[in-house]
Amino acid sequence: MRISIQACIERAGEQPSKVIEVAVIERNADVAPASGLGLFIRESQEILRQLQTVVLTEQVDQFIRITGRCQLCGGRLGIKDTKFLVYRTAFGKARLRSPRFYSYCSACGYCSSNKGTLSPLAQALPERVHPQWTWLQCRYASVMSYRLAQIFLRDAFAGGRELPCSSVKLNVGRVGQRLEQEAQRATMMMAAVTAPPRSSPLTGTPIGLQIDAGYIKTPRQEDGKRWTPVVASKLIWPKTPRTHAHAYAVGRDPTQGLRQQAFLQSVGIGPQAPVTVISDGGDDISFACKLPSATARVLDWYHIGMRFENLLMALRGLRGTDAYSKNRLRERVLKAKWLLWYGESKRCLERLESVRRDTGWVGARNPLGRVIRYLRCCSRYLANYQQRRAQGLPISSAGAESVVDYVIGQRMKRNGHMRWTIAGANGLLQVRCAVLNGEDISNFRRWYPLGRQIMPYALVDCKV
Repeated sequence: MRISIQACIERAGEQPSKVIEVAVIERNADVAPASGLGLFIRESQEILRQLQTVVLTEQVDQFIRITGRCQLCGGRLGIKDTKFLVYRTAFGKARLRSPRFYSYCSACGYCSSNKGTLSPLAQALPERVHPQWTWLQCRYASVMSYRLAQIFLRDAFAGGRELPCSSVKLNVGRVGQRLEQEAQRATMMMAAVTAPPRSSPLTGTPIGLQIDAGYIKTPRQEDGKRWTPVVASKLIWPKTPRTHAHAYAVGRDPTQGLRQQAFLQSVGIGPQAPVTVISDGGDDISFACKLPSATARVLDWYHIGMRFENLLMALRGLRGTDAYSKNRLRERVLKAKWLLWYGESKRCLERLESVRRDTGWVGARNPLGRVIRYLRCCSRYLANYQQRRAQGLPISSAGAESVVDYVIGQRMKRNGHMRWTIAGANGLLQVRCAVLNGEDISNFRRWYPLGRQIMPYALVDCKV
């Protein structure tokens, strides 16, 4: 049995149509198909590669036929030479014919460019990679290592056979740099906008922004540190059907609050919306919590509860104290914790100070002293957590902890064996957040719209 696959090319106003044989499939009907029926993966990849070659050749020829004419009289421009461009797609790598035309028209004397020659195809394809092929690389490299992404693309697509791991890293870095530049422009625009006065009424559904920080391993910096903080935030908004995450590694930048505000603006939250920032009291996120539209900042209950749990565990091993006294101390600490839950922070600190006198722990270098110092340093961020919980408002940044885990930990740590530059980490963070937020497809559609016209490429640097 012999099956022939052909492509019929029909050009407008041209007869007859052109027929090109794409592939031939042969099967022996007398043999039992124990190896499987239908097409094999390698055969399907080869058919798609041949078909892609036919489509690219005809599309490029049509493009050159249109753009290789004078823009004034329509006459054909002279060809100086012809080169070949390498264009990479998911179905394989193709060499495209790219003639270089003289910009001066001998028929009418019109010059189509300030330069002596022009290459329409080279101007139309500055990246030399199909956008969908770049999108596939970004999508898989954002959830697995560059090496694993390269192996998967090699097995799944014909274009992956000639795709080195360095190319995956380079293409993902370019997309991440583009997203980072857009984020920086949005931050600058947010800085130029005048913040609304605090006396203006706030409207809309209460919004919670959970902010936390993780750390990634980097080469030794000037200050000797090997770890760089990565700020991660998670949006809690009842109107959105999915979770929106945002992460970046820019160091101690005072404009981080504006960047968070630009992130809210990108998902449709204006400056008049009431935003409550929920975070711990760490210095690594102090700038990120200073949003222009933030109405309040709340110290999250998750970190408070963890510190109290550490204190209770330390009391169990208190030396020189019998079991009855330990239980009494633990009960007093639990009562102090629930005083803080009901917004009685002053009474909570008084209760903890009384426990300090009975335990003999002096200073801040002990579990009790660390809890007291933490609550006093963050006293202005304490709230009535019971009341917020009854009103359905967020009280914990546990969601941001999960964002740190699945945005940073699952991709950029790998048990501490990965080391990143700040620029490389920041670019990958932008790509990973776009993929997890479901914005990667919309970004590529915005950058590479299907309705683009081909004529303006020939008018680049054009003079009349």
